[in-house]
Amino acid sequence: MQGKTPLAIVIANRIQATREMLLGITDFAQRRGPWNIHPLEVGDWRKASWKWEKWQADGLILAEDIPAPVARRIRNTGLPTVLLQVTKDMSLPDFPLADAPRCFFDSEACGRLAARTLARLGHRHFAIVEHTDAPVYWSVARASAF
Repeated sequence: MQGKTPLAIVIANRIQATREMLLGITDFAQRRGPWNIHPLEVGDWRKASWKWEKWQADGLILAEDIPAPVARRIRNTGLPTVLLQVTKDMSLPDFPLADAPRCFFDSEACGRLAARTLARLGHRHFAIVEHTDAPVYWSVARASAF
């Protein structure tokens, strides 16, 4: 890597907490760099004709739902890859990046903390509003622990 600025491709995410993770990564890279961070939107990433493999990246940080065919493309590059907030399908043992390092929120702990905090504040009747699109696994885990 001598003489070369490491490049990480980061997939943007619409979930605020994951965006904050990505901001932390960017902050770390700026202080410890010089690293070239290239953020991408999901639509760009999923284009079959897009040749991101030719960018000579040194690693990938993925913060989106990555379909299995794209995960296979990533696996074939041999690039170090970190997954942030993976989906339930990405957690399955047969997912092409199943052994990639990953960062999760502890959804059960979030649910318990929210319930304890409300109870400590004297609230006795409260509820949780789950994810509106579909029962997302982290939302279900938070609701269950709540």
